[in-house]
Amino acid sequence: MRLFLHLVLAGFLVATAVSCGGGGGSSSSPIAPPQVDTRPVITSLSPAEVQAGSVTFTLTVKGRNFTKGAQVRWNGYERPTAYVSATELRADISSADVASAGTAKVLVLNLSPKTEYSAESSFAINNPVPVLHSLNPLRITAGSAATPLVLYGANFVSGSIVQIDGADRTGTFINSTRLSVTLTAADLAAARGVSVQVQNPSPGGGTSGQIALDVAAPGLYVSTRSLPPGASGRTYDYALRAEGGIAPYSWALESGALPPGLGLSAAGVITGTAPVVTVDAAFQFEAKVTDSTGSTVTEPLEVAVRTAAPGRNDVCGPATASPISNGVIRASLSPYGDVDVYRFQAGAGARITAEIRARRLSLYGDPTSPDIFLDSFLEILDADCVRMTYNDDLELGVVQDSGISDFYISTAGTYYLRVSDLRGDGRPDFIYELELSGAE
Repeated sequence: MRLFLHLVLAGFLVATAVSCGGGGGSSSSPIAPPQVDTRPVITSLSPAEVQAGSVTFTLTVKGRNFTKGAQVRWNGYERPTAYVSATELRADISSADVASAGTAKVLVLNLSPKTEYSAESSFAINNPVPVLHSLNPLRITAGSAATPLVLYGANFVSGSIVQIDGADRTGTFINSTRLSVTLTAADLAAARGVSVQVQNPSPGGGTSGQIALDVAAPGLYVSTRSLPPGASGRTYDYALRAEGGIAPYSWALESGALPPGLGLSAAGVITGTAPVVTVDAAFQFEAKVTDSTGSTVTEPLEVAVRTAAPGRNDVCGPATASPISNGVIRASLSPYGDVDVYRFQAGAGARITAEIRARRLSLYGDPTSPDIFLDSFLEILDADCVRMTYNDDLELGVVQDSGISDFYISTAGTYYLRVSDLRGDGRPDFIYELELSGAE
């Protein structure tokens, strides 16, 4: 049996057990304390996923048993890590780490008091959903041979698939905003609308909206749909624009009448001095264009002549900007510090090209010497008059005129062109021609 003896030692009561008597038994072994798991554990990642191509971001790792100096490993490589607490770390993940879609492996490494690793956690890097803004060209003549098609948008990836009428086509990835594909002669055999869209593969990914490519019956058409008004007794200068058919084109007045004093040249330029009027007047006419094959088409147009001189068009807005359509207008920046703002309409997916000719004009008959010292600056503004794109020099150091080529409009509506002198100058001989195409 076991007896318990109580001894008093130096004021302390001590209990001890002794074996006594028969039985021959011995005391049991001491019980070992439970083992404590000190390995780091990841319970969550924030963000839990990102899109491929994302910029550098901070990954918050939450869990337990993190020690000072702990490191976050991303696909086997340590990333700059900040210790927040035993339950939180923050690591810097670079754009290169998430450049391509896939799954990254994340773990935590404790360095003290001993080296220990967490289990791996998965981090998803997803392809984005593609966005298709426009096509180039938007219109192809039926019966054309195989034709390259460029797609403009956003969130394109190297594995993006171009779908033509729902069928997958092998395209060429140019960058995140451009893809190209070749349309076959069979695609273009008959006049119709061809559905074009983009699909990004998984993980993530998705399909863009559709744009209809116009495979049009062969034909000539006039792309100038409206003309700016003239002012009583003032000079007028505007060039009409035709597309399709086979250039060169020849123009003539088919019916109706231009304002007295204005004429239409064979090159399609309406020029002259508008008549003096006491009330606003509108003159309707039909312009006929003929291409080199003899094909002809007419377009009804109108020139309004207003009694008042045109107001200043140096402010962006529907009430102040001068309305224009596809064609060429001649004007000048005057007086000092003047700017000119023009208003145009464009459809979704429209490909806008605008160009200034000033230094290249030869007003006084000497093509070897520039007559105009306007250093033009050209901008396209949205409906809220916010700059969308701009150009200073067409050819830096060679031609100091401005031009914007193949600017694609994503949303139908009103847009503006603003013309100015880069130095802020202005005077009556700062004459320029502004050519616009792609508008409505």
